[in-house]
Amino acid sequence: MTAACFLCNRTLVSAFVTDAQTVQLGMRMVNAIILSGPVLGLYFLTTNILQAAGKSLWPTLISLSRQGLVYISCLILLNAAFGLGGLLYTQAVADLAATVLSIVVCVVLLRKSLLPNDAVLP
Repeated sequence: MTAACFLCNRTLVSAFVTDAQTVQLGMRMVNAIILSGPVLGLYFLTTNILQAAGKSLWPTLISLSRQGLVYISCLILLNAAFGLGGLLYTQAVADLAATVLSIVVCVVLLRKSLLPNDAVLP
C-alpha cells in the first residue's frame, strides 16, 4: 500500500483537488507521511510488547510523547529551520523519534524483567 501511495501520489491527490500548485504540495505531503510507515510497525510492536508484559505506564507515556511532546517540539523546530518543508516532515520525524524511544524502553525494561538480579548485562 505504501508503494502504491508513493507511485500514484499525483493520481491520489488529483482525485481531491485540481489546482496544479495544490496538487504539487499534496504530493509532497503524501510522500512525507508515508516515510514513517516502515518504522511505525516497530513502534506498535514494541508498545504492544510492553503492554503484554504488564508495563502499561511506559507505552502510555511513549504514545503521549509521540503525539504531544515530541510532535509539538518537532513542529516548532522544523518550522523554524525549514518552513513549510519542515512542517511536512514533522510527523515522520516524531514517529521515528518515538520508535527509537519505544525500542530503547522495551529493551531496557525487558532485560531487567527477564534476567536474574545477579546476571551481568553484556
